[in-house]
Amino acid sequence: MSRIPDDKIKCPVKHTLDIIGGKWKARILSLLKYRALRTGEIKRAMGNITDKVLSDQLKELQNDGLIDRHDYKQIPPKVDYTLTPKGKSLLPIIDQMTAWGMEDMKRKGELPPEWDPKAHAEKLFASPRAQGGR
Repeated sequence: MSRIPDDKIKCPVKHTLDIIGGKWKARILSLLKYRALRTGEIKRAMGNITDKVLSDQLKELQNDGLIDRHDYKQIPPKVDYTLTPKGKSLLPIIDQMTAWGMEDMKRKGELPPEWDPKAHAEKLFASPRAQGGR
């Protein structure tokens, strides 16, 4: 029996995972749900992502029409990212992934029962000074 080449398989699940799958893309989309973010804010919220990987992931999301890059043409340079309507159309899927993951992590004791993703996001986006940083 011969195998069907990957590029010949017509599977909507595969198509979706090709676009948002991997370690970073769904997480980036979930962060942009709350507001426009600058590259440094995304990097800070993501934790251990490298500059190159973040840049590549943002470009891929932009090329797939899920996010917009806004360059404000000023000095110092300012760029931020927002969800496009196509990106926003994925939010129900991202929200379901968040809800499932949150409940599973709570069951395992990895999150406290009162943990709230929106409050967590607000904390992530607070300025470093407000968090006691420099």
